[in-house]
Amino acid sequence: MNEAAKDALAQHLGQIKTAPFLFVGSGLSIRYMGLENWPGLLRKFSSACEREFGYYSSLANNSLPMAASLLAKDFHEYWWHNPKYEDSMDMHREEVRLIHDPLKIEIADYVAKAQVVNNPELLKEIELFKKVVVDGIITTNYDNFFRKLLSRL
Repeated sequence: MNEAAKDALAQHLGQIKTAPFLFVGSGLSIRYMGLENWPGLLRKFSSACEREFGYYSSLANNSLPMAASLLAKDFHEYWWHNPKYEDSMDMHREEVRLIHDPLKIEIADYVAKAQVVNNPELLKEIELFKKVVVDGIITTNYDNFFRKLLSRL
């Protein structure tokens, strides 16, 4: 963007009397919480079923939603019969109504437990985020990064 365009944009934005909304994607969760992207999460949980994610991806002709559904079917069986998930089953068994529910539960639990990475440079950036004045945040993320960070909204 050239200087004239930057000046015009700054002048236009200066006339707006409300704070902006942020639209936030998974890049911030990946950067600041060390979380995987969607294929990465599926890859992580496919290892629980002792199959590489490539198995599901190739079976689904590289369709990510279909690969996730295939993984969910195998994970469903694994979740109900593996002692590793016994505590989770005890807590969530009444919520499981569909074949993909156990996978969703475990991914949600994994994401909920994620912490901000301990990196001085990234922590400086996070401190800058805390100073941002916005009217709201729109996100497709499942983690609570911004909810915790900007609880004043």
